[in-house]
Amino acid sequence: MISVELAKRLKEAGFPQRGAKHIDPADISLGLKVYYPTLEELIEACGADFESLHYGRNRAMKWKATCHEGFHELGITPHEAVAKLWLSIHPSSSKNWTGVHQIDSSSACVRE
Repeated sequence: MISVELAKRLKEAGFPQRGAKHIDPADISLGLKVYYPTLEELIEACGADFESLHYGRNRAMKWKATCHEGFHELGITPHEAVAKLWLSIHPSSSKNWTGVHQIDSSSACVRE
């Protein structure tokens, strides 16, 4: 599962909001209506840019989602890593997101 903040960022960036099946009931009571995509949906949404997802091959012992150019995003959960990768792959959509990465001009992926 991803955090409500990351779910909001996905929504603001244009990630498909596919209905209520993954909307947290606690959020509805607070007036929040954000979709929590499954890991499979996140990977599918990355499309051909997605390359791999693995755990612990980095100093922080976090999940690492990588795109085809070898750039990556880290997360505490696999969902978080892939959601951040989706945001990186869709830079024009995620203009409200301020990250520490720079967009490589030859790729849609992010370089750290």
